[in-house]
Amino acid sequence: MAFHDPLLAQLHDHHNDRAPPVRQKEKSKPRAQKKEIDFIEAELERERRELHFTKLIDIRAAVCSAYGFTRPELVSSRRTKDIVRARHIAFYIAKKHTTNSYPLIGRFFGDRDHTTVMHGVRKIERELKTDPKLRAEIAAIAATLSQKEAA
Repeated sequence: MAFHDPLLAQLHDHHNDRAPPVRQKEKSKPRAQKKEIDFIEAELERERRELHFTKLIDIRAAVCSAYGFTRPELVSSRRTKDIVRARHIAFYIAKKHTTNSYPLIGRFFGDRDHTTVMHGVRKIERELKTDPKLRAEIAAIAATLSQKEAA
């Protein structure tokens, strides 16, 4: 390509003469060490999940006990007012007292969508502002959970 301007020609030649940058190859870990690291990471992830589910199991048991439901009733697809209220309370406690995500809580409580859990948590938060009886119920459930953790 011919340029009338010598400066443009010089810039073009300089640009085309430059070699593309060379990527540094990452040093890989020995295969046995990588497998060991993968195994340890998988074990930590499994333990983390078990810890979260243990807390969720305790929350579910405490809510079932407080409201007189069985586990299958609480996680069922039934939508009667009393079951839905207990389920929403379980969602709220699970979100406030654990680091679990909405999708994880939803999966645990009957494979529900994360937006269902969000709705339940927000609804209980709104009701807590005006309902002292609900505040007392949730405080009692939280107290039983903290006693169980201390034991």
